[in-house]
Amino acid sequence: MNTRILLVEDNVFHLQKIIAHLKSAPENYEIFTAQAGEKAIQIAETILPDLIIMDWDLRGARLSGLDATKLLVKSEKTKHIPIIMATAYTSSERLDRAMKAGTVDYLRKPIERTEFLARIRSALVLRKLSQEDINLLLSHRVSLKKKKIRILFLASDSMNLKEKADLELREIKGELTGRSKNREMFKFEQRSAVRIKDFYRAIIDERPEILHFSGVANEEGLILEGKNGEEQIAFSEGLVKLFSLIQSESQKNDNKPLMCAFINANHSSNLAEQLSTYVQYVIGIEGEVPEDEAILFATAFYDAIGAGKQVPFAFQLGKSNLALNNKNHSDSFQIFTQS
Repeated sequence: MNTRILLVEDNVFHLQKIIAHLKSAPENYEIFTAQAGEKAIQIAETILPDLIIMDWDLRGARLSGLDATKLLVKSEKTKHIPIIMATAYTSSERLDRAMKAGTVDYLRKPIERTEFLARIRSALVLRKLSQEDINLLLSHRVSLKKKKIRILFLASDSMNLKEKADLELREIKGELTGRSKNREMFKFEQRSAVRIKDFYRAIIDERPEILHFSGVANEEGLILEGKNGEEQIAFSEGLVKLFSLIQSESQKNDNKPLMCAFINANHSSNLAEQLSTYVQYVIGIEGEVPEDEAILFATAFYDAIGAGKQVPFAFQLGKSNLALNNKNHSDSFQIFTQS
């Protein structure tokens, strides 16, 4: 079955442009349209689309796009459908209202094709991940409010990145243990200047549910500390075997497995994809992003985690934070889910 997308837009020019973008994509999207909130709800309840692109205003309609979104999110029949809000207004106040209404992302008009299609793919992945979240919680009967979530921060000081790692650590720890209203939910551990043996020892000792690595990667693996301050590569093949072993051991001992690995290092997307064979969520970076953008993304990501949100939402908030700060590398951050 083709992926169904419902476009809710009252401006014919914008509607035609969005349709053209979707038809240019390599995926086979089945497109449905509505020009009013009431009609959008009716169509959504009938066809149950995989994704909804919702205009904020819908001028002249009884229900605005924001009102229609709130109703769709509340309905048992449609609450699982991800909604992306589209508007020409870009204030942080509007973004906050859109997120509180239940949208998963926010698009600025006029909509640029490449970014739009990337956001579409990300939202469709989010829909799948959200259902996997539900299945995981049901199968393991996990209560996040009763058990502490263990987070392990590992940093490599290679290539003179100590200052960046320290700043990243302060921001993340601040979000989780300082400003977070749920700070009692988290157990935070950290290691710096990690060598290969420090890397696997920390994971074995702490058994984290979220692993964060701050440092450098290349096509071969992660660059860690070596003897006499030299650099040493933790090769991707070995890392995949390590994560496989750790997850298998957790399952045997009925421990909570590593749920998320965040490899906040340039050129780490290939490794992240490989690790997703054994880890439910893995986040990596395609290409290179400036240090300040890597920290901005991580700050918002852990702000959401600290608020009790699931990883897919936190990932989208990280991307949104980059857009709010007019940064250009939000699509460099990629999330992979266990296949």
